[in-house]
Formats: sequence, C-alpha cells, structure tokens
Amino acid sequence: MRPARAPAVALALAASMAVGAEPSPEPPDAPEPDPPAEPGAATVPPSEPWTLVSSRPIIIRTRVRPGTRVREYWASGLLDAPAEFVQDVILDGESYPKFMPYVKEVRALKLPTTDGSFFTYQRVAPPLVAVRDVVLHVWVEASLDDEGSNRFRNRWEAVPGVVPHTPGAVRTLLSNGSWEVRRLPNGQCRAIYRFIVDPGGNIPSWLADLGNRTGIPDLYKAVEKEARRRAALPRPPPKAKAVAVEAPPAPAPGEAPDASTPASP
Repeated sequence: MRPARAPAVALALAASMAVGAEPSPEPPDAPEPDPPAEPGAATVPPSEPWTLVSSRPIIIRTRVRPGTRVREYWASGLLDAPAEFVQDVILDGESYPKFMPYVKEVRALKLPTTDGSFFTYQRVAPPLVAVRDVVLHVWVEASLDDEGSNRFRNRWEAVPGVVPHTPGAVRTLLSNGSWEVRRLPNGQCRAIYRFIVDPGGNIPSWLADLGNRTGIPDLYKAVEKEARRRAALPRPPPKAKAVAVEAPPAPAPGEAPDASTPASP
C-alpha cells in the first residue's frame, strides 16, 4: 500500500521564545520569495512587503496577509540530505507521527479528483492547546522522479467541509502553503517552505504567529534528519539479469551428434 502523501505542515505552537538581536545579513545568493515577473506575465495586485526575521541557520521572512489575522511565512534553508530523499520524506505523510513534531495522525482520503491531486487528513497535538485537525487538498506540481527534473514542488490548501472533525479537536480552517526542493551538488538541497496557518479556536493571533515562526527550525531539522536516515539505509542489490543460453543445433537426420554435446539419457 502506498503511504499517504501529504505536505509537512508546521503547527508548532511554542509557548515562548528567546528574542535576540537583529539578525545578521542574509547570504548574497539567497532566493527571493517573490521573484520579478517575467515580461508579458499577467499583472497581479501588489502584495505586502516581506520582513526578514531570521537569517541563520534558516532564512525566514514574514508579511501581513490582508483579510487574515495571522501572518504569512517564507523560509529557505540548506539541507544536508539528497533532494530525492527529502521529497520522499515530505510525501510520506503516513510516517509523519514517527518524526514530525506534534503530528499524531495522517491518512489519505479516498476522494475523487481529475487532475492527479489528492486529499489528506492530519491531526496534530501542539503543546498547551487543544488538538487541531485539518483536511488538505494537495497538488504535486514538479517531481524529482520526472526525467531531467532538478526540483520538487507541491502546494496545499485547507478544505474544511470535506469530513467531520475529530471529537475534541478544533478544525483548522486556514492552512495554505508549499514546499519546493532544489537539487544541489554534494548530496545537498535547498528547501523552500511557504505557508500561512491560522489554528483557530481561542489562540490569540500573536501566539499563533509566534508558534508558526518558532516551529520552522524544528520542522527543517526533522525533515533533514529523516531524509539522512533513509539515505543511509542499505540498498537492495540490483537484480541479476538473466543470461540466455543458446541451445546447440540438433543434428540432421542420419548425422552423428557432436561429440561435445551430451547424449540424451
């Protein structure tokens, strides 16, 4: 059975954090959350500017999203793990409870789609607050399994009314985001994680934003650690190719068999 595929959604609602000094300048080659539009591209409404809140070890930017009470986050970090295994970890939702912070359950939902997308159910138990659950509609837009591909990308959005919430859990109504993983030399990759999550309930917006931001480094560490573990597992030996042995030609009628050919019993 194929594992339930899902994006890694961080709902790490930490209770507190240490506020440090102003972050050091980010690397000069750091990617941009919103690269300039190509000539001829459709015009889109201007977005709120991004604010840099951390640059080491992970670049984290945030901005206000009009119409919501929480902030959007964009993170970029280098992972010391092969991109193929990072992709495998992100898509292996069924295994999230084993290594992903606060995730208790992930399962695939058998809902029909016509575009190759899929639905998953996730239940998480952050510290100090009630259990949350969410149903996500997920699209895989680029895969490292495709010939010549050097990147993986998926995106998701919450669909609150698909299945009833678990008794005792608060349904998360806003959870949109994406992962993009780009292959790099020396068995490394760059992972870009973008999301906006409102856990709902009675959690104040400032605490939700605090938890979302402080949970990002733990999420990256969890993905990297699991990808490295999988990359270190022994590989099954390749199957030996069958070698066809050509049978010797049968002797013509009345002809003595070749001396090198064993006689039939």
